[in-house]
Amino acid sequence: MNIQDVLRFVEQAERYLQNNDPQRKTKLAYALARMEKQLRPKIDGYLGDLEDKRVEFCEVDKDGAIRRDANNNFVFTKAGLNNLNAANRELLQKEIEIDPYYATALPEDLSEAWRVAFEGFVIREGIAAAA
Repeated sequence: MNIQDVLRFVEQAERYLQNNDPQRKTKLAYALARMEKQLRPKIDGYLGDLEDKRVEFCEVDKDGAIRRDANNNFVFTKAGLNNLNAANRELLQKEIEIDPYYATALPEDLSEAWRVAFEGFVIREGIAAAA
């Protein structure tokens, strides 16, 4: 499992809850919320590492101060931005450990697409394809 998988899961979980179970009354909703809570520190760690990379590769002036544009965003050279993008791709592929929390019951109308999106997080692997 890597950070990119985690980010994709959290995005899908939020979308599912918003559109299909806004009251969060199902066991699946409980499992999704619990996993999201567990994954938040991992996402925060990724975002912190990404911010460190932005600082590392941004432009600095002759005094070493970070350059920012009118919107207070970092300024990058082409090479700096390429380095940041490469570093981000590497961070996204970083393997992490998660502790899945499997829902004990799934809604009968849960689509195959949602089952696949949640597999390995709140649905045991293999169950998504078998359902």
